[in-house]
Amino acid sequence: MLKITRCGKKVIDIEKLLLILGVVLIHSDFSTDFDDISYIGEIVMLWGSKCVGGCCVPIFFMLSGFLFFKNVKGFSASVYFSKLRSRVRSLLIPYLIWNMLAAALFIFKVRLLGFDGYDVIVDDCIRVVPFLRGFWDLNNGYPYDFTFWFIRRLMMLVVLSPVSWLIAVNRWIIFVLFVVLMAFNVDMYGLEYFALGAVFARHNLILHRYSGRMVLMLFLIVTAFMLSAMNTEWIIDRIILIRNVLGALVFLSCSRFITRYGLLSGKIGKSIVNSTFMIYGVHSLYPTVVRKLLAEMIGVSSTSGCLAAYFLTWCVLVVSSWLVYLVLRRLMPCVLPVLTGGRIR
Repeated sequence: MLKITRCGKKVIDIEKLLLILGVVLIHSDFSTDFDDISYIGEIVMLWGSKCVGGCCVPIFFMLSGFLFFKNVKGFSASVYFSKLRSRVRSLLIPYLIWNMLAAALFIFKVRLLGFDGYDVIVDDCIRVVPFLRGFWDLNNGYPYDFTFWFIRRLMMLVVLSPVSWLIAVNRWIIFVLFVVLMAFNVDMYGLEYFALGAVFARHNLILHRYSGRMVLMLFLIVTAFMLSAMNTEWIIDRIILIRNVLGALVFLSCSRFITRYGLLSGKIGKSIVNSTFMIYGVHSLYPTVVRKLLAEMIGVSSTSGCLAAYFLTWCVLVVSSWLVYLVLRRLMPCVLPVLTGGRIR
């Protein structure tokens, strides 16, 4: 059984924040929204959002698997159902609430702003069955709150957690699985990463022993290689696993560095760390509007304008989400535990 110290919890909390900031970076990318984008700006966005930011979600699956199994000695039926009950509050309830908010915003955007109704709203009428189906899939692979596809997938992995436990007990399976995935590029829907996190927890593997400058250099080399081979899907599919594992070590190293030197130990820093889930939930409600508005206002044909719009989009999404957290904490603190699944008390 693996016990997490207070310092270890701080490292994990900061790592979650860094990963969410990486997710926001993905949603700040407007390279596919315009045709006259600066070439250098497009390259920077590809590297930042696809090559670096792209590893954040797989790492979240790893971290989720690690936290799910971190205090488990034996995975009995009682433990399994206890875990399921606890995830109702931490996953299912926030999933439903945020999608309700996003569904209301979706209706507003379709009726007043002319957005696509995805067969949910036809001739200004809401179709009940497609509307309810949109909480799982809005005919585009995503629920109303599109970033909550991750929570949807995580709930599925929690239900299938006995499979991850089996892999964790027989850890050689994970190595075979990764070899097979690299050879045949089978989509496991995040199960491979969730199970890898379970292996780390089950066998008390101390990952920071394998982090450092060499890992950072390897990560940068791999992401640079991915950037150069972006149009070669066969190559990308087979090195993405390596990128994700190296990325996990790099983000862990950054989190330990920030914790060791107290870079987020002040009042504002702690507030930002505490707002992690709110940044995740709030920013997903309006990234398209923000990035297109800023890109059109600043202009993206020049390198400086493109990079400025990219950076400002990220800043606006992060800061505005954090401000929503601050307002709710001040005026409606009882709402935060519900919205975040008990992550903020």
